[in-house]
Amino acid sequence: MVTQPDTAPSTGPDPPTARVRWIEEAEREPWISILQEVDAEIDPDLSNLPALLGRVPLAIWAAALLQPQTFFPRSHPHLPVMASPHVQLKYNAGHGASLLLRSVDFVRQTATWLGSCGITVATARGMDFGIGWGRLARLWLKYAAPNALLGADAWKPSLDEARGCNLKNPLLHTGAVLAEAPAESLDFAWACSVFTHLDREAFEACLLHLGRSLRPGGALLFSVRPHEFMGRIGKPVPQPDEPFVFHTHPTGPAHFGNTSVSPAWVAAECVRAGLETPCLEWSPRDPYQVLVLTRRPQ
Repeated sequence: MVTQPDTAPSTGPDPPTARVRWIEEAEREPWISILQEVDAEIDPDLSNLPALLGRVPLAIWAAALLQPQTFFPRSHPHLPVMASPHVQLKYNAGHGASLLLRSVDFVRQTATWLGSCGITVATARGMDFGIGWGRLARLWLKYAAPNALLGADAWKPSLDEARGCNLKNPLLHTGAVLAEAPAESLDFAWACSVFTHLDREAFEACLLHLGRSLRPGGALLFSVRPHEFMGRIGKPVPQPDEPFVFHTHPTGPAHFGNTSVSPAWVAAECVRAGLETPCLEWSPRDPYQVLVLTRRPQ
């Protein structure tokens, strides 16, 4: 799933100067003083972290997590750490500040969509399906304590990486088709760069089980690739009305490869899975990634 190597080439990297300015902002006032106050109060189980981060923008929190020992000298042993650049590149086709920007965009979109669905972020219980080493779950600590977000993955090595990065979220090893999703218990779920790699059997099964895991009114966000992406990786570009295209990864596990879908097909699959007809939004930093925003009917 998301935890397997993402071989897609980078699309539109951010200018280096912009990345530096954004990261360095956390080292300036008032943020450096506010982060020092946060550091002094963090509980070991991180349960009070969302309340402490109320004044801290998501981007500043994300920047500080690049260097937890620098920004949180007292409490950093309790905080998640970055995976190595090698692991980041292997899993996410990017690392450091540029990957962090993509991650912040997704988490911000998640918080916005939950608000649109009338879900209170601070009290919501959710699932990160395809948690990998925890690049999104660590940012979600701004909004909720670790025990409020279940991390699920079908690849055991990725859960080992998450534990190695000091992620405190409850972790679940799933099957490739996610038959173990908790029924009707979640306020939300997300799957970032997961469905972009699933064959049709796994895609349909995972979407069905994710839909069933949500309570009535629960929200779901996941990303897919448009057909134009296939040309980006040297494959024939499918016709616009082709519903589903999958190319197996030569060294990947079962059900894993590169996937593109038509908007009409993914909308119909959401409805088949018991979800509302979705909204589709293009990722602001990756034109070959489309966000699917839907929810379970009340």
